[in-house]
Amino acid sequence: ALVSPAVASKAEAEAALERMRGMLEQTVRDPQSLQGQVFRTHEGWRAAIWPFATREEAQLINATLVARGLRTRAVDF
Repeated sequence: ALVSPAVASKAEAEAALERMRGMLEQTVRDPQSLQGQVFRTHEGWRAAIWPFATREEAQLINATLVARGLRTRAVDF
């Protein structure tokens, strides 16, 4: 999965999820196959998008998003 940094509010996490979805539409072959959701964690709210075929694929896409200005990271999910 790709996750956003933790934020204080659910609304901020939902906005981050929409930014992530927008960038992924330009990056992945079939963006409709990806699921997205916001989660409350002990650190705050996070946006997450998954599944990717492999961790390597998630890391490559993450590098693209980071290069475009999004602060995301690939995690096992």
